[in-house]
Amino acid sequence: MGISFTGTGPFSGDPNGQMKATYHTHGRSYGLVTSESDAQILDALKMLKAASRYQLSELLGLSNHSLKKSIPRLLRLGFIDRIETGRTPPLYVLGPESRALFKLKKEEWHILKAFRIAASNQLFVMLKCVWPDMEYTVEPHQGLTAQMRAGDIEFGIIAPRLWPGETTWAREMAELAPDNIRLLIVAGSREYAEECARVIKTQRPIRFTWDGLLKENIIFYRKAGNKLVAAEDLSPKEQSLTEKVYVI
Repeated sequence: MGISFTGTGPFSGDPNGQMKATYHTHGRSYGLVTSESDAQILDALKMLKAASRYQLSELLGLSNHSLKKSIPRLLRLGFIDRIETGRTPPLYVLGPESRALFKLKKEEWHILKAFRIAASNQLFVMLKCVWPDMEYTVEPHQGLTAQMRAGDIEFGIIAPRLWPGETTWAREMAELAPDNIRLLIVAGSREYAEECARVIKTQRPIRFTWDGLLKENIIFYRKAGNKLVAAEDLSPKEQSLTEKVYVI
């Protein structure tokens, strides 16, 4: 009988490392962006790098109707490409037309990279409601999945997936992260969050969450002995609690 993982989400991964992804692209069309919603989607993907339709909708406030019109058109014209597994919602990334528009180099994609970024983006989308002026950068440096700045506070996100070797990767990235950055671990499941807490030996304060929690709320945990307990100082529920989030 396999291990049961709780608190997972659509991009948590595969603990056996067997999930495969297919990259779909239409190539360049030399077409034009003709609507405001199209331009918003491209600007969002330039920042997020890889996002689901749900994440784009939540971040931009676009309706399903608007997305159903824009996304197929942007795919057909080569402004966005699609990553599919057949088991998870598609992830959208900038296509060749957008890379030419924004003067960006071609991005190399693999399933683990895409899932890590999608998990980090989910946290960003949720926190954006609390910190609307928050700065966000995907894959900034030194192994971080993403980095956020709220006021004078910088947070580094590490997003290990349900995948062989990911907890070891999370430990190594936590050791490499700059000392002035406060670390947030977005794990693929509660069990992976607990395992990360066990293997990461650094004394710096770290807060943990996992995919299932971020479906509807923002809840963080901290290490207490050999278990995780709710971190009251990092559980924002409304804008008035912003200062609490800073207290780590």
